[in-house]
Amino acid sequence: MAKKVVKAAPAKTPEPAKAPAKAKAPSTALVIPVLKPGAMSLDVGPIVLAAIGAYKRDERQIEELRKSVVTKEYEALARTTAGIVKAAKADNSIRLETVFSGDKAAKARLNNQIYLALGLKESVPVYSKKGEDTGKVQFTWTKAAAALVQPDKDDAPEVATQKGTIRTNLATMLTKCEQAAIGIIDDNLTITPDKASGTLMLTGPAMQKHFGAASVVLNEKQTVPVKDKKGEVIGEKKLNAKPSFTEIARRAAEAHGKVHQARVDSRVGATVDPNKHIADLCGMVLKALQKLTTPLADSVKTALESLNNAIDEKLA
Repeated sequence: MAKKVVKAAPAKTPEPAKAPAKAKAPSTALVIPVLKPGAMSLDVGPIVLAAIGAYKRDERQIEELRKSVVTKEYEALARTTAGIVKAAKADNSIRLETVFSGDKAAKARLNNQIYLALGLKESVPVYSKKGEDTGKVQFTWTKAAAALVQPDKDDAPEVATQKGTIRTNLATMLTKCEQAAIGIIDDNLTITPDKASGTLMLTGPAMQKHFGAASVVLNEKQTVPVKDKKGEVIGEKKLNAKPSFTEIARRAAEAHGKVHQARVDSRVGATVDPNKHIADLCGMVLKALQKLTTPLADSVKTALESLNNAIDEKLA
């Protein structure tokens, strides 16, 4: 009889040893601080937060006002300059080059012509105390302008001061705009209002030669965007000079043999490069001599001879 083979039961796979359970970190309960009543100043926090919010709002408003001031200044310069260009082209009696002369009476006449053209002054008949026409005419501020610049005996001190400031600023701006207008007319530039900044865009070959771009916006930004044919910005370019009304006025002054006296902030010390200054002066003298059509006066000959001697000495 055959023997029965008894199969052994399959060995059980031992279970992997379990890592000992980590001990749970003791929970930290939130400790609520308790202060003595005398340490409390419950009104301080809300007041501080309100103050922070207030001065941050003021900062934003100041920045917005600063941008508004710049835009309004550009707009004033742009409108005044464009108005002067229009007036000078339409009336040959307006001699803008007078602005570069030392003749105060002639300059005052020029300014009055511009004031008249821009609607700031007018000629009005003079009446007697009885209301009769005297046949005389008085040149005075228009009613709208007088309210802003003409002193009145009933003005409060701060109002009188403000009117004086406006008159001074107007005179300064008028001179700059007259000089810029000369440059625009001399170079036969096309002027276009720039809606984005409120200032003017000038276009012409002279702009390409001086600034390195056929058109420049007088916004004092020397780095300008470069756009493709679709009008999309693809880079930026640095102009040869900062485009501004002052720069146009400076070029016009040099073209007429004059030194443009730019307004300088007395709080900031000015530094001058002697070599650049001499080069600028030589350029102005050269242009003045080229424009001169009358014989040289003896005083001019003497001055030029002295200058020539000094040049020979430096170049030796």
